[in-house]
Amino acid sequence: MMAATSDVGIDELPISELAIRFDLSTPDSVIASFKKALLASTGMSSDQLHMNLVGEGDTETTSKVSHILNIVFNIITALTMFMCFFALSANMSANLWNQSKEIGVLRAMGFTSWRIKMLYFYEATVLVLASCMMGIIVGCFVAYTFILQQSLVLQVPTSFFFPWQQFLIVFVASFICAIFSTFGPVGMLTKLPISQIFRKI
Repeated sequence: MMAATSDVGIDELPISELAIRFDLSTPDSVIASFKKALLASTGMSSDQLHMNLVGEGDTETTSKVSHILNIVFNIITALTMFMCFFALSANMSANLWNQSKEIGVLRAMGFTSWRIKMLYFYEATVLVLASCMMGIIVGCFVAYTFILQQSLVLQVPTSFFFPWQQFLIVFVASFICAIFSTFGPVGMLTKLPISQIFRKI
């Protein structure tokens, strides 16, 4: 179909109606001159040409819809991080149980409970941030691929947008998840006497 219509000019396309929207600050003289020139060049009647002004109501509606969508995406992001917290907590608890011998050795060498907590906090932070960054990179790549495909079909320009608000939520939630998933299990284990830690192996 594209090959059959590739040589057809815009003058040969059947146009029954044309709708044009101007900004609210556009002067009436500019709109009138544009309408006159367009009618003269296309041969359309004034009944077939509809011109409207983009008022404050349209802009306000668009901003409201955008605000609602941002809230929805923020809630989805928070719920996803909340579910990831339980997976991270289970993983870190199993990891700490398997490393009870190492923790006992560190306690016997004089490491404080706070120092051991910070070691496992660093480990959890690296894991969570690496997973989040990988997910963000893959998600942006897939989303931009869909946008390019839509732009190819609809022939409309596209622009890249990075969701900074959701990125900050993920970044802050990663630290919160790392803190609560490590400080609790490590604190319970380091409160035990060193001899009892070795008996748990």
